[in-house]
Amino acid sequence: MSDFSLDLAAEKIYQPQTKEYFKEVLSSYNNGNYRSVVVSLYTVVIADLIFKLKDLIDQEEDSGAQKIIDEIEQMRNRDLTSSKWENTLVERIFTNTKMLDLHDKANIEALKAHRNLSAHPAITQEDVLFTPNKETARSHIRNMLEGVLIKPSMFTSHIVDRIIKNIPELYETWGGFWNTDGSFERVISKKYIRFLNEKGIQRLFRALWKLTFRIENEDTKANIDANSEVLILLQKTHPHLIYSAFDGERNFYSNITLGKLQITFLIDFFKQAPRLFSLLEEEVKAKMVELITGNFARLVNAWFISENSEEHLAKVSYAIHNSQEPIPSSIVIVKSLAEDAGKPGEYNKLIIHNFSKSTSFNNSYELFRQQVRPSLNQFSEEDYKSLFTTMDSTSQIFRLFDLGTMVEEIQVFAKETIGHEIDLSPYTHF
Repeated sequence: MSDFSLDLAAEKIYQPQTKEYFKEVLSSYNNGNYRSVVVSLYTVVIADLIFKLKDLIDQEEDSGAQKIIDEIEQMRNRDLTSSKWENTLVERIFTNTKMLDLHDKANIEALKAHRNLSAHPAITQEDVLFTPNKETARSHIRNMLEGVLIKPSMFTSHIVDRIIKNIPELYETWGGFWNTDGSFERVISKKYIRFLNEKGIQRLFRALWKLTFRIENEDTKANIDANSEVLILLQKTHPHLIYSAFDGERNFYSNITLGKLQITFLIDFFKQAPRLFSLLEEEVKAKMVELITGNFARLVNAWFISENSEEHLAKVSYAIHNSQEPIPSSIVIVKSLAEDAGKPGEYNKLIIHNFSKSTSFNNSYELFRQQVRPSLNQFSEEDYKSLFTTMDSTSQIFRLFDLGTMVEEIQVFAKETIGHEIDLSPYTHF
């Protein structure tokens, strides 16, 4: 247990009152008063469970929590000296709210047993008071921190269902097109993910994966943006846990629907987690590669299907050269790919070649405006000459009404970039 910090874990205690009361537990532990540890810890745990129930009532209007509080109050009023209500409290919370797992309940019962031995004047056969050792005291503290104290009131065994239910509403408020500053991710992390243990993270990821990439209905389609963002967030914040989950259930994670919508979001996910793509079953990977390479917009984003950036740039270049029509605006993504591959100049060559495939006057203007003009300040002399050669030999370009204006604009960039204009005498149409 040496790798678990009690002090750091104590900072994560959800209830402010509980956090204050817990200081006495830590103080007793640090001073070696282990009998006091288990006595005060049990009291703090019981108090915290009551605080959590009241939170459920105040924040969630939970009628089940209200019934438990009412029952406990009645028991206490009937016999103010009896502590039987404590057992009932733990039992009702375990049974009705599922806030406690079975092992959490067992740990509380073990703590109470040691608390009774420590608090009552029970004498051992050696005529000494029972005193738990340091390891036992530390074990109790850790069990109560992880199983009870650092969980928020809404942390029940149904937490995954609750999170999934609330994701669409949170995404509508904080996510979507306007989520440029990571607001949605911060809200999800603060409200839910920071309270999940390792098992909870993997359960949430597994459930969202199934909803996003396997089940296909109106609800899953409507929520695929939100759910996929949470999947990416979980992978980003807990990469080792998610890798372990993927590796341990390859069959499950390979059982996916490869429709148009799912492919788009699978690409977005695996761009963030290329290692996980390698864990899919071979036939699923092969099918995905087939669907990706047949669509340029998919291919240019799916660099994870290649061994490295240079290999993927070669695939993208091949697709551009073999396309019957010019590639639309998605080609601009190739610029960063070329830079990653250490071949920034390759992008200029590709957009010039793409320009040569112009299918109409309007298409020529569009390609020039979206692809060529933004890159002119990074052209070499060879690039400018190649561009003029392309324009001079492509009818949909050299017949443009204002070709002269386009040429003049290019020459201005050439003079600024390489120090002189390009000699136009070799060209026929300008």
